[in-house]
Amino acid sequence: MPEPIHSTHNGHALSRPSLGRHRGSNVDGVLRLLLSRRWIARHAMLLGAVAVLVLLGRWQWSRAMSDAGALYNLLYAVQWWVFAALAVYAWSRTLRDELHPPAAGSPRSARATIERVAAVRTAVPPPPADDDDEELAAYNRHLRRLHMQSDR
Repeated sequence: MPEPIHSTHNGHALSRPSLGRHRGSNVDGVLRLLLSRRWIARHAMLLGAVAVLVLLGRWQWSRAMSDAGALYNLLYAVQWWVFAALAVYAWSRTLRDELHPPAAGSPRSARATIERVAAVRTAVPPPPADDDDEELAAYNRHLRRLHMQSDR
């Protein structure tokens, strides 16, 4: 539950969002997380990946604008920049999930995902048994005999 702070707006106390499992004040918890060893490595990897992707896009752009350039060079340039944007998006989603872990019953929680997968698995009917189809059972017996003969 969010803890109220002393400021008010229109007579209602303003509240800070919860940081999930991170304790302390909102800013302290976020800074502690962002400056942790694991997240510094993630920041460095993101910056390195985005720099490489942007440079690859610029290189393809310059190839597209040269005399030997073609449409595919232009499309590759856009593709590299889209990859850079996707990397930033994935980083931001990972950071958001770390700061605000999903509640146990929310659709984003791991338990809810496992329950959905289990429901789908039980909804799929099992394959028919050999006993249900005499022709299939005879064919499977024939295959077993052939397999036994090949092992000799």
